[in-house]
Amino acid sequence: MPSWHDSVPEADRDCARVRTLISLAAIYASESGTLQRLAEGMGINTTAILQAKSRGKISGELAVKIEELLGRDLFPRELFRPDLFVIAE
Repeated sequence: MPSWHDSVPEADRDCARVRTLISLAAIYASESGTLQRLAEGMGINTTAILQAKSRGKISGELAVKIEELLGRDLFPRELFRPDLFVIAE
């Protein structure tokens, strides 16, 4: 995570981390780097990804869709929802 995340109050860090990850996923999803293109690639309505970014929380289903679109090597579902998914050892 970017170093500025350290200055975010601890209570808000998880939301800031998810917002950053969604933005990075959008950049990886298309040259334009827009949330609209990310949503299109995932086959979902743009509103769903906009709401997730606004809240700083993402559903397990959306985490899986991002992983499927961009690949587990770059965006494993555990990045977005470590409370739901555990990295296999």
